[in-house]
Amino acid sequence: PTEPQTGETQEPAPLRRSRIRSAELPPNHGDALAFLAQLIASQRGGEDFPTVRGFRMEFDLRDFNPERGMNQLEVRVDYRAQDLNADPPALESIRLLANDATYNEKVSKGLDDAGYWLRDGKGKLITLESKEYAQDREAIDDTLIFSKDFLLLFDLDQIRKRAGGLKLMRIETGSLLVGQLERRQKEIWKFELFVPKDKEFPTELVLQLPQKKKNPDGEKEETAASSLQYLIYQFGEWQTHAGRRLPSFIDEFHGRSPIAPRRSVDVKRFLWRDLSEVKTSRNDE
Repeated sequence: PTEPQTGETQEPAPLRRSRIRSAELPPNHGDALAFLAQLIASQRGGEDFPTVRGFRMEFDLRDFNPERGMNQLEVRVDYRAQDLNADPPALESIRLLANDATYNEKVSKGLDDAGYWLRDGKGKLITLESKEYAQDREAIDDTLIFSKDFLLLFDLDQIRKRAGGLKLMRIETGSLLVGQLERRQKEIWKFELFVPKDKEFPTELVLQLPQKKKNPDGEKEETAASSLQYLIYQFGEWQTHAGRRLPSFIDEFHGRSPIAPRRSVDVKRFLWRDLSEVKTSRNDE
């Protein structure tokens, strides 16, 4: 790739006014912000849309687990992001509805203000606190992270709000937006967003795990996902959902040189405008 462009293009006023970024993150280059502003405008189709704070997504999922093999499900995910400005402040919550192979029946499970929960096919509510439900909690946590990463694609303005050190690189095959990103609360991940030449929308997002920190003894501490160096999302066929352009399929890869996707999602329906349609509580029907 060529060297990043370093022009002092003036940052568009709307981005300057609404920027929300940690003091730990370095400043962004003006040309990178201008490029990102173009992507945001294209996704919105010229409309001044609000931030996506929650969504309901219905999709076909192909989940490839090295230990359990491949599982194919029809899934609905209802997700609400944390909103500390709400009255009262709202915690992050999620609800999954799927035909779960473990129970051989349709179940719903999720995380709400009261903790992890599962409701089986007979309507029985189970609190997922004991050790035997570790796999269910892990599945919920995985989908929670997946949903937060999806917000980066479903609302590209989230990248501007959570990114620092943005640079724009022009390469032979297209444009590469690189920088650092706040992820998993206070972790800082490096990322790359690739837009092919003559294309309007991105086709790949690469997230790089933060470097392990050294403890007082000089040894590197293990991170939450120490075995995972890169998380890659590839996507395409951007379609309109309630006015916003979104990728209709997403493949998730673990590793810089992916061979087969870890998870594949084909989006069937996406609701984001009316949060009254998003049900994340264990008591929602």
